[in-house]
Amino acid sequence: VGAGAVAFREELSEVVRRLGAAGVVPILSTVPDSTGLGAAHSARVNEYNQVIADVAADFRVPLLNTWRALAGLPTRGLSRDGLHLSASPRPGGVTADDLRFGQNVRNLLALQ
Repeated sequence: VGAGAVAFREELSEVVRRLGAAGVVPILSTVPDSTGLGAAHSARVNEYNQVIADVAADFRVPLLNTWRALAGLPTRGLSRDGLHLSASPRPGGVTADDLRFGQNVRNLLALQ
């Protein structure tokens, strides 16, 4: 297994290729930002998300842009640790109050 965005692109492309050959339509998803690991990690998130979006476009498979959906939320939809998605007290809720939390927004995005 290689390291870095180039290797990630090759490996993700291979996974998508194999799934397609097996008759599966993969749904790719970007990853949320993470403030808990510092600015250098944030730059990597952006780089890898671009790879994910590019692979989805190359193979014409659906893309859930989770990063974009969470970007406008308080704390970017992250919990206090800056790594995990925040959770509403009503995990399955879709009211305006519930949709201020990362898990709820991500789940609704996937359902849509």
